[in-house]
Amino acid sequence: MPSWGHWAAAHGIEGLPLNKGAVFSNAAMTLQAAVEGQGVAIAYTPLAYAELADGRLVRPLEQVVRNTFAYYVICPEASLRRPGVRAFRDWVFAEAAQDGFRPPDAASGAPAA
Repeated sequence: MPSWGHWAAAHGIEGLPLNKGAVFSNAAMTLQAAVEGQGVAIAYTPLAYAELADGRLVRPLEQVVRNTFAYYVICPEASLRRPGVRAFRDWVFAEAAQDGFRPPDAASGAPAA
């Protein structure tokens, strides 16, 4: 889950009282609190996509902080020959592409150029 500490470190900001305010154990609750005007939230863009798209939330700052967390589609290579597995993987990549994700290069694991 993204944190204000990660955000502050990415911007070179020190000394903020980051342990003040409401804390939610779930991203949906965090976003709902922000939608209801309870403050500023920090969230993964894909999780807030609908709220941003329809104007219920706005980004107060232009900067997006990249993080080191990731999700992976992992299966034996032979499983990709199964139409259902291939279709699921392609769907996940297409959904992620809406947020600028580029699938990794199969040989190196690095994002494709």
